[in-house]
Amino acid sequence: DKYLSKDWTGALCHTETQYEYIYSDLESAKDGNSIAMIVDGCWWFANINFGWSILMVVIPIVVSGVFYIVGAMREKKKKEAQAARDEAVKKLQEEQAALRQEQKMNRIQTEEQRRKTLQSKKKKK
Repeated sequence: DKYLSKDWTGALCHTETQYEYIYSDLESAKDGNSIAMIVDGCWWFANINFGWSILMVVIPIVVSGVFYIVGAMREKKKKEAQAARDEAVKKLQEEQAALRQEQKMNRIQTEEQRRKTLQSKKKKK
């Protein structure tokens, strides 16, 4: 059977394979044997031109690269936003700590002033 014997050799072109498939049930077929389906062989690749094959190689690489870069940029923006939030929280915590320290110092001064006032009132009596 010419059709099946040459399916992986590359000696049979795709148009011949289609002819064998379409006319396999007719008496005018080359071999006269019925063919149930077209067997996928190397002739598919032999009939593809160079530009198309390069395009089919380059497109997935470019698309993958674009999506990788876009994803990396999104992750970078997320990290920068998180770092900015962390910095703002740290600054706010430092401000609150300084405010608490200032309030504590004011309270201490107020208590000292009260003691001095009480001592001066005691001395006056």
